[in-house]
Amino acid sequence: MHKQLITCSLVVLASVVISRAQIVSVDEPAVCYQCHTDMEELPSGDKIHAPVEAGECSGCHNPHASQHASLLLEESKTLCLTCHDDKADDLASPSPHISGTTSSCRECHQPHSSAHSSLLNEEQPLLCQKCHAQVAKWTADTVVHEPVASGECQSCHNVHAAGGEKLLIESLPSLCFGCHTADADFRKIHNSGQIEKSNC
Repeated sequence: MHKQLITCSLVVLASVVISRAQIVSVDEPAVCYQCHTDMEELPSGDKIHAPVEAGECSGCHNPHASQHASLLLEESKTLCLTCHDDKADDLASPSPHISGTTSSCRECHQPHSSAHSSLLNEEQPLLCQKCHAQVAKWTADTVVHEPVASGECQSCHNVHAAGGEKLLIESLPSLCFGCHTADADFRKIHNSGQIEKSNC
C-alpha cells in the first residue's frame, strides 16, 4: 500500500511537471535573436517568408536537435513541401527541374527574406544563368525575343517542372500562339499553310 501511494504521488508530480512544461510560453523569435542577431534586422522592403514574418522560427527549425542541417525539422525540400504542397506534383512529374529533384530549394530561393520576388536568390534571368550559361549569350545578341530580353523565363517555362521537354508550359507551337496570332499576315511571312503543326 505504501509503494502504491509513493507511485501514485510520483505520477501526480510528473503530471504536474509535464503540464507546467507544456504551458511555458516562449517569446519567439526574441529568444532566438539572443544569439541570431543577424536575423533580427531584416532589410526594409525585402520579401519576407511568412513563418519569419510571423516570428515562428520553430515552424521550420527544432531548437534542440535535428538530423538535418540548420536544425531543420525535415530535409530542406520535404520541409518546403509541407507548406508549398502545390509544388509536389510538379517535382514528381516526368520532367522535373534538376535542382528540384536532386538538391535543395535553397539553390534558387532564400528561406528567410529576399529583395527579389518569390524569395529568389537573384532576379531572373541572372539566377537562370548560373546553370544555363547560354542565356547570357542570348541576352547579348542583337535581336532578342521579348520574354528573354525582359528576363521573364517563366513566360515560357515552368521553373519547377513540366510535362514536356525543356520545362515548357505548353507544347509547341501552342505555346507560341499564346502571343503570336496565326493570321494571314503571319502565314505569309512564314510561307506555311501548316504552321499549327510546325516546330517553332
